[in-house]
Formats: sequence, C-alpha cells, structure tokens
Amino acid sequence: MELLVPTVSDIVFKYSWPIKSYKKTVSKKTFIDSPSFDLNVNGIRSTWSLSIRFWKGPEGKRITNPVVLCLNMLSCSVEEVEQAKIRFQFAVFNANINHWEFCQVSRTVLELKTTKDIISLGYRDLSIVDRHYKKNGEVSVMVKIQIIQCEVEKNSLAQVFIEILIRPIHSGVRRSAGIYGI
Repeated sequence: MELLVPTVSDIVFKYSWPIKSYKKTVSKKTFIDSPSFDLNVNGIRSTWSLSIRFWKGPEGKRITNPVVLCLNMLSCSVEEVEQAKIRFQFAVFNANINHWEFCQVSRTVLELKTTKDIISLGYRDLSIVDRHYKKNGEVSVMVKIQIIQCEVEKNSLAQVFIEILIRPIHSGVRRSAGIYGI
C-alpha cells in the first residue's frame, strides 16, 4: 500500500525493534540485524533496517557495551532521481519507567535513486544498562525517520524557459528574446 500525502516531510515514520534475550544474543552473535521494514510514500519506495555492531578494544576484543546502532537503507525505488534530507532519531526503551529515552536528532542529505545498494545513513553509540531490560530480558530500540524532499518546482515559468533553452533547435524554429516597449 502506498501513502499519498501533500508533503512527505509532514510524516514521521516510527519503527520499534524488540530484541529478545538481549544479553544472550549479544554474547553469541557478531552482529544483529532487525527485520527489514518498508516505507512507500508519494512514489518513494524504500526498504530499511536497524543493525547493531560492536566496537573492538585495543587488543582487538569485541566490546558489547556501548554498541553501535545503525540505520540502513537496503533499497530504494523512485521515478526520478531527487535529493532529500533525512532526519532520524534513535531511542531505547527504559523498562523501569515505561518511557523511551531519545538520542539527539541526526540529519543527512541523500540522493534518492533506484538502487539495491545498502546505504548506512547514520549511527549512534548506545549504552544498554539495567533499566533498559524488561523482566524477560528483552531490550527495545526504536527509530523515527522523516524524509524531506528537496522540492523542484515543476511547470513554473522559469522551468519552462530552461527546458526551451536546453532542447535542441529544430530546423524552421527561431528563438529570439528581447524587451518590447509599449
């Protein structure tokens, strides 16, 4: 299903990722990837994921806290290449008070084009501490994503003139410009 809205930037997408048995998962795996999720709005079809990666210490050993939480665009499909500003904000759920703890908002500029290349848009160091664990050992992280299209005015007088000027001249067509007095 595609969402059609007057302005894409009015929409904030939210994706929550519950990680079951977090301590056990982190101790056994070298990386953790969320299930992918799709955004389909105004002709921008994209697939995203969150991932957790680990820093290595001076001796080359994996550090399990803090972790690196990454936002990845797995694929994108658009009709026309366009620039967009992507705003995103990570959060981790505080199970003690049932409230999200938000990181600062991050921003990046991205050329939206049809691609299957994975693009990592940003990351945050995230310390997971006791207050983040639910009683069953689950930890939840979340991202809010906002896509702000860099609007190109279509069918404006200036755009029409530019198109006329860059088109090849066909025989029998004469272009002239000038200022005419009354």
